[in-house]
Amino acid sequence: MKKSLITWSESNLTAAKARLTNPLLAPAYKSLIAAADQALDCSPFSVTHKTTLPPSGDKHDYLSIAPYWWPDASKLDGLPYINRDGEFNPASRDSSTDSIRFKEFTSVLESLSLAYYFSDDRKYADKAVALLNAWFLDAETLMHPHLEYGQGIAGVTTGRGIGLIDTRNITTIIDSIIILDPVLTEKQVRGLEDWFEQFLQWLCTSKNGLEERNQMNNHGTFYDSQVACIAIFLGKDDLAKDRIRDTLTNRLPEQIESDGRQPKELHRTRSFHYSAFNLTAYARVARYGQLLGLDLWHADPSGTGSPMLKTAITWLASFIPNPNSWPYPELTGVQVLPLAMDGALPVFLQALLEFGTDQDLSTALGIAAKEVPEARDWLIWPMTEADLTALA
Repeated sequence: MKKSLITWSESNLTAAKARLTNPLLAPAYKSLIAAADQALDCSPFSVTHKTTLPPSGDKHDYLSIAPYWWPDASKLDGLPYINRDGEFNPASRDSSTDSIRFKEFTSVLESLSLAYYFSDDRKYADKAVALLNAWFLDAETLMHPHLEYGQGIAGVTTGRGIGLIDTRNITTIIDSIIILDPVLTEKQVRGLEDWFEQFLQWLCTSKNGLEERNQMNNHGTFYDSQVACIAIFLGKDDLAKDRIRDTLTNRLPEQIESDGRQPKELHRTRSFHYSAFNLTAYARVARYGQLLGLDLWHADPSGTGSPMLKTAITWLASFIPNPNSWPYPELTGVQVLPLAMDGALPVFLQALLEFGTDQDLSTALGIAAKEVPEARDWLIWPMTEADLTALA
């Protein structure tokens, strides 16, 4: 199968591997290996482990609950649920459904595959392959390739297009698969490709998939990133280009203002979080565009005179030194967090690599180096030696 990395970058990972003892990268590498060592003892993850049956009655079907929807206290049965934006219903984050299980699976798989890449220790790869088998290939434990029952709302719907946000990091699963190529059998490769072929077909034709494609906030951007990444993985470059062009021509000018604000994210109760969240999806689509000759990073469809993504990212970074200056609702704080916490760190790192030195980005990353030195984002998107020296 051997394919090039899609969401991550071979050259960036190679650069990080060559300087793992650098003062900025060493804590991240130590933390990564510790996480991978712990993962060696974890049990396989499977959608069949949930305790709540999906409406189909088949535990192989993915099931999740809308996180911001709660029982209506004014009703005896609590139905229908009501929305409390930004406030997590604990029932959406327990083992009775699949969203947290999928998130943990993705994180553990990433730890193991990256540890294998950086250390060349086969034990991490073998464990990662066992986890892939359980989630995607083993007939007893695999997930059916669809999200018909993603983010259902009690008393309202059994599943929504919005549920596709649950699998946003399936893009890093694909890169983990690519890293693990040397230890995968041909049968496993064919099985994984078949699973993603079916999932891509569902994304592009199902009611929920088409509903998510039409969203004009972070949901739509993450839809594009998932479809484009899977399409590239399967050699369907024309489909990937279609989604990337749609991001460039329709989403970018619709979602980002000339000063970098994202109005569709700023009205949320976690406005900084969602602004960074949406830019995470944009950075991925921009990366895929680079692979296919489409330049989203430097696009300026509104004619502002500056790349719109750069403007949006640096605008966000400018608030990091003084979080209290953020003028919009924010329940969880203005801070540089790693990707594992859906934070802005990987976006800031990619922007610095793409656009070069910028005062707002450098300042924000200097703060991040002190607050989250163990984040693996430093390894995935390593800065230049000059930048590393400045921040170390």
